[in-house]
Amino acid sequence: GSAAGPAAPDAAGQIEKLALLPGFDIARGLRSVRGKRSLYLSLLLQLVEGHREEPARILGLFAAGSRAEARRLAHGLKGAAATLGLTAIARSATRLDALLRDPAAPVEPALVERLTDDLAADFASLNAALIRPAQPAAEAAAVDPVLFETLTRTLVGLLESGDIAAQSYFGGHAAQFRAMLDRRDFARIEHALHAFHFETALVVLRACRPASADLPDGTA
Repeated sequence: GSAAGPAAPDAAGQIEKLALLPGFDIARGLRSVRGKRSLYLSLLLQLVEGHREEPARILGLFAAGSRAEARRLAHGLKGAAATLGLTAIARSATRLDALLRDPAAPVEPALVERLTDDLAADFASLNAALIRPAQPAAEAAAVDPVLFETLTRTLVGLLESGDIAAQSYFGGHAAQFRAMLDRRDFARIEHALHAFHFETALVVLRACRPASADLPDGTA
């Protein structure tokens, strides 16, 4: 349609640049979204925003003896990356998945470290290649209080229950939260979520709001 027209050349140009990077199967990634280039770029951004801290998490979980949880992260990353044609990320995640599959098998820590380093480098390359959509200046000024309340109420609920979905929810609504929150508060919440410090994120989020989700209406 005509609405997608202006964005198409930009999307096409970005995809051409991505195709030049090693570790990409752009054709496969585009097939997974039926050739919708803007959607593909959006999904790549979501993957980076939601999972770029995962190599460090996998290494940390393995070092702490939580091999099953480390493998679960590697397994999920393997599937998501393969679907989007991120062959280098998928390859490293597949090797980690296989390496951690048997909880009783001896695993060389140096190998896990090398594979997670490879993953982190691949994420850094992808992150550097992606262009974030610009947020119009007017958008920050026009904060919808109802939307703000809805988004923060949902995020507070996820954080209070320690639900890992809080990370993907915040990442999926990052543009709205970025427009509605002070820049430093946004960065603090984002950092806390990446580090699994849900209580910290909750404290910051509540301090940003005129009233917390769990406080009665009218609390001053």
